[in-house]
Amino acid sequence: MSPLRLLVALAAVGALVAARLVAAPSAEGLRTPLAPAPGGLAYAAAGGGLRLLGPAGEVERRGRLPGGLPLALAAFGDSLLLATDAGLQASGDGGRTWRRVRGGRFTAVAEFGPEAWAAAWAGPLWHSGDGGLTWSPEPVPAADTEVEMLSAGPAGVFAATLGGLLERRDGGWRRVPGSPGRVMALDQSAGSLQVAAWSGALYTVAEGGLRPGGATGGSGTWGLAGPAAATTQGLFVGASRVPALGGAEFTGVAASGSNLYAARARGPVYASAGQGWRPVLNG
Repeated sequence: MSPLRLLVALAAVGALVAARLVAAPSAEGLRTPLAPAPGGLAYAAAGGGLRLLGPAGEVERRGRLPGGLPLALAAFGDSLLLATDAGLQASGDGGRTWRRVRGGRFTAVAEFGPEAWAAAWAGPLWHSGDGGLTWSPEPVPAADTEVEMLSAGPAGVFAATLGGLLERRDGGWRRVPGSPGRVMALDQSAGSLQVAAWSGALYTVAEGGLRPGGATGGSGTWGLAGPAAATTQGLFVGASRVPALGGAEFTGVAASGSNLYAARARGPVYASAGQGWRPVLNG
């Protein structure tokens, strides 16, 4: 191999390793996982416990969280799943009590009715058809084992991975044609699927693959919810940065009814009922 080709190959390997280190569970710690709760409220995994938040402030403190660094939270009514770097946890009473479902490092979870999915880092996806009581593994392509986010809803079941976007069909997983690399965020709060790459590019699912659909406004996209995007460059709504919140990094966002909730990296959780943003949980 010529020196030039060797340098190009080493640069490509270095870029891939850097991307995986940034996305790896051990590099997290800056997230406050959020999930929609009934009545326009939101669940937040913060401060060692599960909090119930409303647009005017904290409503209730639920049970203590199990051990492990919380990385992702999913809810369907009072049924909750929590992905941590020390295992997968489940609650059937709105987070008042928890039970450990599986060991290992989990990075993403999703629920839709009695169906639930969870992603183990660099491993299979896990599926439950009985509300999280029993689980079975589902293999994914070797290039798509590093899952960043799962989404389940009316549009189907999808996984955002460092390799691209996967769709679950007939009990199996396939890469969506036209998928960009390093898909980070998915959202079905409006019924259809919205997809964001780490670059900030937005996509929608069309017949035969993905269709470009604009941009979040900021690169380094961590989360989507309705018109809002959490990015390394700030919180954006409709591709415009929320000026009152500045350019601080936001790592999570959730839509619940007409309310939006957003978590700043290592900082407060903010809420908006449509007119401005206010802190509802201190970091």
